[in-house]
Amino acid sequence: MHFQKRVFIGVLVMVCAAQLGCQVIRHGKWQTIEVHSDPPGADVRVEPIGTFTVTPGSVAVPRKSQGAAIRIEKEGYELQRIMLKRSKAPGNWRNIVWIHPIGIIIGLIVDYSVGAAYEQSPDSISVKLEEAQ
Repeated sequence: MHFQKRVFIGVLVMVCAAQLGCQVIRHGKWQTIEVHSDPPGADVRVEPIGTFTVTPGSVAVPRKSQGAAIRIEKEGYELQRIMLKRSKAPGNWRNIVWIHPIGIIIGLIVDYSVGAAYEQSPDSISVKLEEAQ
């Protein structure tokens, strides 16, 4: 009986440890934003981070970033700038529901400190570029 109790406690500790910072495990501290333009071939830059791609493509944005914007530009067309909105990710409740009370604090601290507790929106952008005047 004593052996079974030790095994149960060991398994419980491992399950709790696996759940720590579960948002970090679930989706990490970077978010991929898909970007499309009409016409394609526009330059895409994330301000102020500086990550870059060409449409159609995707850029990585830190989930923790506040005030990030997607800048889309192509020669002969008007510049488009889309502000991203940071909000709390819907999976944060997992820290409270599935973790031992001591782990709740650790999980929340880890998720919020690295930014995994947030998400950026929109997660997909599609723009029609207007010809420059």
